[in-house]
Amino acid sequence: MKILLALAGLTLALLPLRAQSIGIGIKAGVPLTDVLKPGALTRPRVDTSRLAIGPVLDLRLPFGLGLEAGALYKRFNQTGQTGPNGLTVIDQGGKSWEFPILAKVRLPGVLVRPYVEGGFSYNRLSDIVKPFETAISNPKDLIASIGRPGFVMGTGLEIGSGKLRLVPGLRWTRYSDRSFIPSVNSIDFLVGLMF
Repeated sequence: MKILLALAGLTLALLPLRAQSIGIGIKAGVPLTDVLKPGALTRPRVDTSRLAIGPVLDLRLPFGLGLEAGALYKRFNQTGQTGPNGLTVIDQGGKSWEFPILAKVRLPGVLVRPYVEGGFSYNRLSDIVKPFETAISNPKDLIASIGRPGFVMGTGLEIGSGKLRLVPGLRWTRYSDRSFIPSVNSIDFLVGLMF
């Protein structure tokens, strides 16, 4: 009986949303900053793939308000040397997944509506090289995966009306400081295609 009452309450709470617009789409763009900065390797280098891409779910609420949730995928490659006398060569590809949840405010407009957004993001970095390790027997011992929370702010334009919208924008994310991951700022230029 309690489950039935809970489901009825949830249904009643969600009724106002049925008239709202829920959009799905994809965002792709260019990372303007590196995912990581070189660590304590000898002759370090981090190459960030200049593509960020992922799915987006957009809930449009009354009065120009909205919520957005998505995932953003990036790749990077770390190279360098470590160990005694730099004998261990590192060439490691890695992945970054960002999961932003954002509140949006869309300003009035007919075909072009400026917007601002803000919220939180969780970043999962996989296959990163841990610096400050020197005496190793296996280079794979240097590989780690971490997660870190962050704060997101952004702005852009929403172009179009109805079911098809083009959404270019600039997004800045400030991640929590991790001692062996010195890159805490992420700036991305993204273009969304929303249905």
